[in-house]
Amino acid sequence: MSKYNETNCDREPIRIPGCIQPHGILICLKEPEMTILQVSQNIGERLGFERVEDLLYQNLGRVVGEDSYNNLCKRISAEGDVAQLNPYSFVIPTMQKTQDTNVLIPTSWDATFHRSGGLLLMEMELSTSRNEDYLEAFYKKGKQSITALAGTHDVQLLTLMTVNEVARITGYDRVMAYRFDKDGHGEVVAEKKDDSLRESFHGLRYPATDIPKQARELYLKNWIRVIPDRSYQPVPIIPPNNPLTDEPLDLSFAWSRSVSPIHLQYLKNMGVEASMSISLVVEGKLWGLIACHNSHPRYVPYEARSMCEFLGQMLSWHIDTSAASMLAEQLHASRHHTTILYNAMSLSETWITGLLAQPDQLLGMVGATGAAVCYDRQIFRVGKTPPLESLVELVEIYKKFPPCKTLSTDCLADHYDRGSEIKDTASGVLATFLSQANGDAILWFRPEVAKTVNWGGRDVKGAADAHGNLAPRASFALWKEVLSGKSETWQNSDEVVASELRHSVMEMVIKHRIKKAHDQEILRVKIAEEDLRKQEEFIDTICHEIRNPINGITGSVELLRDQLTQIRALMSTFQGAATAELSDSIEEIKLNIDSIAECAEHQTMITNDVLKFNVNGPAHELVRVPFVVQTVIQQVARMFVGKIQKRGIKFNLNVPAHPLVVRGDAQRLKQVVINLVANAVKFTEKGQISVSMGKVLATAQHKFIQISVEDTGIGMTEDERQALFSGNSEEIGSPIKSRSATNLSRTLSEVGSSGDLVGDMTRGGGLGLKISRRNVQLMKGDLEISSQKNVGSQFSFTIETDRLSDQEEQAFLKTLETQTPPVSRGVDSPLPVALKSRGKILIVEDNSLNQKILMTILTRNGYQVSVANNGLEGVEASMAEKFDLLFMDIEMPKMDGHEATRQIRKREKELKITPTPIICLVSFQVEFKLNE
Repeated sequence: MSKYNETNCDREPIRIPGCIQPHGILICLKEPEMTILQVSQNIGERLGFERVEDLLYQNLGRVVGEDSYNNLCKRISAEGDVAQLNPYSFVIPTMQKTQDTNVLIPTSWDATFHRSGGLLLMEMELSTSRNEDYLEAFYKKGKQSITALAGTHDVQLLTLMTVNEVARITGYDRVMAYRFDKDGHGEVVAEKKDDSLRESFHGLRYPATDIPKQARELYLKNWIRVIPDRSYQPVPIIPPNNPLTDEPLDLSFAWSRSVSPIHLQYLKNMGVEASMSISLVVEGKLWGLIACHNSHPRYVPYEARSMCEFLGQMLSWHIDTSAASMLAEQLHASRHHTTILYNAMSLSETWITGLLAQPDQLLGMVGATGAAVCYDRQIFRVGKTPPLESLVELVEIYKKFPPCKTLSTDCLADHYDRGSEIKDTASGVLATFLSQANGDAILWFRPEVAKTVNWGGRDVKGAADAHGNLAPRASFALWKEVLSGKSETWQNSDEVVASELRHSVMEMVIKHRIKKAHDQEILRVKIAEEDLRKQEEFIDTICHEIRNPINGITGSVELLRDQLTQIRALMSTFQGAATAELSDSIEEIKLNIDSIAECAEHQTMITNDVLKFNVNGPAHELVRVPFVVQTVIQQVARMFVGKIQKRGIKFNLNVPAHPLVVRGDAQRLKQVVINLVANAVKFTEKGQISVSMGKVLATAQHKFIQISVEDTGIGMTEDERQALFSGNSEEIGSPIKSRSATNLSRTLSEVGSSGDLVGDMTRGGGLGLKISRRNVQLMKGDLEISSQKNVGSQFSFTIETDRLSDQEEQAFLKTLETQTPPVSRGVDSPLPVALKSRGKILIVEDNSLNQKILMTILTRNGYQVSVANNGLEGVEASMAEKFDLLFMDIEMPKMDGHEATRQIRKREKELKITPTPIICLVSFQVEFKLNE
């Protein structure tokens, strides 16, 4: 055979040896019939059966007797869990030796049960005497043991006491407690030996290879294993395979299981003739063993074994509890450091800066002498660390490890070829990974700590025997080994707090990324807002420049109309053909003037729409005030009815007679209806135009108003209707102010040149329709269009308004009855009543055409007029002379109208004189500024 090593030993089939120890009898039963399928060969010799094979496929009653069999079946049926039966006693005729012959004598047997491979396994052993004296003595022993252990909390002392109690109960001449380290090596941490034994094993270490992997697995399953006589002859199981599975019988939980020949040789090499092992299991792992040795064969009865197993479970529980308590204490101490680190990271610009600013805390949290923070291909070092080159190599090695979050080693040389070169700084490494694949990690280091280990024998690996068979090591003499390249072992608490720091760092990384993204978003928004502000200013400037000449045209048209009126009055005094011809020319001039006025009016409406689309963007809130819906629609109708009737088109207004009072944005609603009616007027040459209110839907909180504008104009095809808002449509989220200045200028130029308020339907929707749709959407509705080419179109929408209570509605209607129409403030409207006395007026205006128009109108009405070309001149003029009224332009060079007005008001306040009325002249919407 090959040389003995751990791997070969690990392959030994110790769970399925195919035989048992001779102090027991094994019977394998098929339930529920309780048919015997397998037996140990010694059943014939022990119970007087000539042919063991004759028992196979027989009922268990043939072995234990019918009465015992029936009682057992009842108990199994009642208990369910057969472990509750253990031990179950039988009286069975048993072969006993007399002086000359063997005779069958009724004898008491203890049976224990467990299930394996689909079979019920019954193991039998001779009962010990259970008279009252025995039971009382055993009870006292058990009570003494439990009492002694229950009052102790120190793990080391408790382990020693448990060892003493096991020795007292069992009578073994040596009882030891082993503790395994993370590499599987065992150390004797407590010992109770007979005085006759000179050599003590306390403090000795035994290599992990002494207990193979599969043996450790069995210790986790079956907490106790006993060998009464090391020199026993194994008893075969007949047949060797489980008839149900045709596989060897698994004896993992059988106390009578025959043990490995290698182990028996191991005991012989140690001079041990009987042994018992009790598992110590903590957190589901094999923490250690209580090993019992005797220099002579020794049988331990069931009750004593059970008590020892119970003591082992108690000790395991205490170790587990103590370990948890110790871990909690260590974590409490370490978390003081991590709390400081967390606060430092939170207050620093980056988490790395905060971490490196607290080196004592970073190292103290795990008792390290050095640390390295590896992040984003950078390495930051604290304390005593390996050279940068070694750290880079180490990170690359860890990147190839199986995925994990935290790992540790007290011997770096086992994983890193050049580990011995850096043992003075990094024999031990603890690593927690932020991103193992990227090599992002925090590493802690501990230096080499030389240790002397006392081994129980030097031949750690063992060898094959003279015949080539696997053999255990033969030497157990004390052998001292000096360990190098190892650091102090990292504790569980070290790995826990390292993982906790990892979570904190990950949290900081995420927070910093969120903050960075937030800051970038704020910067982006600021830039966007600044761009929008500049665009709005540009739009305002364009509209101002457009409105100035339009206002001039409008004023000039009004002057021409006045002059024509004067000419007509003068001509009425003349007669003749020339007069009639001149009258026709004057009428033609009037038509041309009206055409100019209409174009100017259209251009003004377009400019107003652009301004509203710019200023009242998507973020502009609705102005919710009470209003009568019919009043808004009637106001729009009055604006267009004259023009509609002049063109010979019938105009229908269909609204309920009873006033519908709601709370909403009346101005937006009015703007929508104006645009839709203007659209209908533009594209309707004959037929009719109808403006209608539909059925009102009401809820407890809202009223939903439906309004439609229908015409018999040119209409649209379905494709044209579908394309109306597609492509260049302006939704609520995309106001016109998001366009470039160049595109906007071009749009104004194109629309303005045609005088088209809402655009050509055959080319998709115009600006008016887009504004209308956006306003409807702001009022929680949508604009719907139905149309037929050369038949007409219908534009309809439903908006949400707030419902007023009956008391609020009545109160509002009552206020309308008592209100007088507001005084108009347009330049071509009648002037305030206070000025009818023909006072002195100052015009502060930089546009010469506007100056001329205002002066003409005012002087014609008998006012004394002075002119200032900018705000600065206006302030100086108002200080030099008292005026009854000021007309103040807003956008002017040197000093604008706002500043001029502020200085005039300041001077009036200082001199305590009556403020002069000031009328603001604007060519665009500046309500938000006028509030100042």
